[in-house]
Amino acid sequence: MALEKSEQKGVVILCMTTMMLLFSYKKDVENSEFMECLNQMSSGHSHVRRTIEQCVPHHELLEEQMKRQTGKAALNRTAMSLLAAYNYGRYAIVTVEAQGWYGREVYCRYLDANLRETEPAIRTVVFPEFIVYCCGLERAAHMSITQTVDEAVVLTAPVMQNQERHYKYDVSLCLAPIYGKNSVWLLLAEMIEYYKLQGIEHFFLYVKDMEAYSKRDCLYKNRNFSRFLLFGDLDERLTPVGNITVAEFISRAMVENPRCGALSFEPRWVIRSSEPPVVYQGEDTLRKHLPMIVFQNTSTPPLVRGDTAKYALDPNKVILAWVHDVKIFVPYFESCNVTSQSAYIR
Repeated sequence: MALEKSEQKGVVILCMTTMMLLFSYKKDVENSEFMECLNQMSSGHSHVRRTIEQCVPHHELLEEQMKRQTGKAALNRTAMSLLAAYNYGRYAIVTVEAQGWYGREVYCRYLDANLRETEPAIRTVVFPEFIVYCCGLERAAHMSITQTVDEAVVLTAPVMQNQERHYKYDVSLCLAPIYGKNSVWLLLAEMIEYYKLQGIEHFFLYVKDMEAYSKRDCLYKNRNFSRFLLFGDLDERLTPVGNITVAEFISRAMVENPRCGALSFEPRWVIRSSEPPVVYQGEDTLRKHLPMIVFQNTSTPPLVRGDTAKYALDPNKVILAWVHDVKIFVPYFESCNVTSQSAYIR
């Protein structure tokens, strides 16, 4: 967007004032600093150029974890493909489907509703895997990620505005990727109905190339959108002990223990004695095959804590979550273990 003449004059005055202040402190100021200020005007961008270090919270922690290669997987590099973009105000996150881009330098691109670039590109890196941190810009309607600063923008993702903590849901569920070719319709129906009775308000199921990035996207999609998230597999059910629902248990435990960024639940193995049905043949199918009714032979908890554990978390306290644990917390927060006497995964 080009500036009006009055705006251009104001920018020139601002640049000259800035340079006068600089000259008063050091006499060897080069013209490049003045020209950089004017370039903001001539390029049509009136704001001060930002860097990713200025925008992203806990940037030093992210850099440290990237140097440690936290969460890095041995994946062959694939073409860049965008999943979604979320603006949180000061910063934004773009989730991608591209594998093998961990730690690679890329550029955040900002576009308006007509897909015209409106802001200077900002250099960043892919970290964690499948995640790109960018500076947030409220007026950007779409975002893109490119390898170079001047590369033509081909792929774009509409920006979801998640700036304010106006939670739409108290507790939501993110379903882990579904693998294999087995019939799962009964498990899916039972899971949704069970958790609806347990107070879960919203479900996130990914049907596009279900891979590890779905869990990453679900985490960032729900930052400022759902107060708490429960992650689980299709054949698992979080079971509180006593007269309390899943949603009540998670909310109460997280509120009463403010340092808890996540709750880790132990599993109890359930012995399956038959395969799920392929087709629905009336209520008799449900009576004979609903897992929560038919399979009751549970084993004792595993000897090693963390063995296939699952968790619930606060999306605003977690930076990187994997299938069975949280890899990176926002500073101050930690994982809290829940004993099987209080709640468990079956």
